[in-house]
Amino acid sequence: MCLLTWENRGVDLTSTPEWRRLLALGKPPTLRELFSTDPDRARRYRFTCADLTVDLSKNWLTDDILRALVDVADASALSKRRTAMFAGEHINSTEDR
Repeated sequence: MCLLTWENRGVDLTSTPEWRRLLALGKPPTLRELFSTDPDRARRYRFTCADLTVDLSKNWLTDDILRALVDVADASALSKRRTAMFAGEHINSTEDR
């Protein structure tokens, strides 16, 4: 179970429709199949920020799975949490900071 709290409310992500949609996607085809059906995969799933390059192409990731992961993040109010963290708000109740 993944229990996150926000404003003293518990959000069990595993009980959200977004989580169920992610699970319903199941395991994608093999990496060999993913590369053979998408010749542009290596470029599309690689990004660079400053001197760091991240290559996600060799992971079982598809556009549908990526969208579902973003939906799960949205369901957890991740962007609000990030904004609160950068604003210096008290966000970590377990460590009281």
